[in-house]
Amino acid sequence: MSTKRLLRQSFGSFFKNWGAYLTLIIVMNLVLNLAIVPLMRWITKVILLLNHIPYISYTNVGWLVTQRPVATLELLVLALVILALVFWQFSFMLLGIEGICHNHDRRLTRVTLKALKSLGHLRFSSFFAIHPILCDRPAFF
Repeated sequence: MSTKRLLRQSFGSFFKNWGAYLTLIIVMNLVLNLAIVPLMRWITKVILLLNHIPYISYTNVGWLVTQRPVATLELLVLALVILALVFWQFSFMLLGIEGICHNHDRRLTRVTLKALKSLGHLRFSSFFAIHPILCDRPAFF
């Protein structure tokens, strides 16, 4: 297939479903900016206040690990939660785009539940390497 024809087909598909794509992106941004980011900031602030930590920097990491091991563990758990949320966001967007492209169920609740179910298949090693399933998938167009 020529590049020109592929671009024409891709743009046609996008503009045919532009409202669904726009809704998907706006909903994700609203959820992130109005719920998840403020919640993560608040949790971080609470951890720092309860453990009497004035700030976190590369200059006080040694002190933090040796003097505040519970806070270090709490912050590491929070970092893992944030990584899982990033994975969920990526899954949500991919599943939403796939649903739009293939005219599957486009309801945001279904896409959200599918993305949450995909967290169940998440392995700890997935945070450090690209999963082979993602590499073998064909392009969306």
